[in-house]
Amino acid sequence: AVMPMQISAPVYYAKEMKLDKEYGLDIELVLFSSGATMNEALASNEYDVAPIGGAGIFGVANYDGIYIADYQYLTGGDAIFAQKGSEALNATGSNPTYPDIKGSAETVKGSTILYTPGTTSQMLVSKWLTALGIGSDEVNLLGMEYAQTLQAFEAGEADFACMCSPYIFSADDAGYERVADIETLDMINVHSIMATRSAYENKKEALADFVNMIYDANEQMMSDWDTYTEWVKKWYETNGAEITDED
Repeated sequence: AVMPMQISAPVYYAKEMKLDKEYGLDIELVLFSSGATMNEALASNEYDVAPIGGAGIFGVANYDGIYIADYQYLTGGDAIFAQKGSEALNATGSNPTYPDIKGSAETVKGSTILYTPGTTSQMLVSKWLTALGIGSDEVNLLGMEYAQTLQAFEAGEADFACMCSPYIFSADDAGYERVADIETLDMINVHSIMATRSAYENKKEALADFVNMIYDANEQMMSDWDTYTEWVKKWYETNGAEITDED
């Protein structure tokens, strides 16, 4: 299972470079919109294995997924944006543990926040609200898929919106400012590899080969920054997203 974001670029690289054949595999890429929809497909065995982000914990807890490995540690990617002119942008210092986040209880309570339930987006919003001393019942949390969040935010449907890459770059370009992100909230975004119960019980050797293949792909992609950039861009462009070297 793959999604149209950086998280799946190593799988795409492995397939394009025929690393799967080197490891005795023949992988097929099944596209999902996010980790949340990957989780929902676990029970019907629509795939065997999913490199997945923070959503993986929901797959393990609620859908009988099996957590088999970690494969990426990211310090960027997800961010929460405020509408232009928001009072929250001028509120700093609410929590000295996270001195670079913006917002306060006074400027955020009662607001509407767009996010993608069951993903890292939910985790980021939760930590931001906690850092500001706000309970989830004191705001209006409006869930939708990543791809629709920026459009809804630009239409004025919410006061804040949490997005992931590549949508954060479009939000930056549109002039929206961040109130918090993975870095300012001191979070490490761990991407894991999750298998279905069926694959874990019946294809264990193949899963081990898949993990080794992904580690090999990671090493090759990260051999130099140009190679990494090239393949992440190719994966985004394959899925219809515009992304620059600067992004």
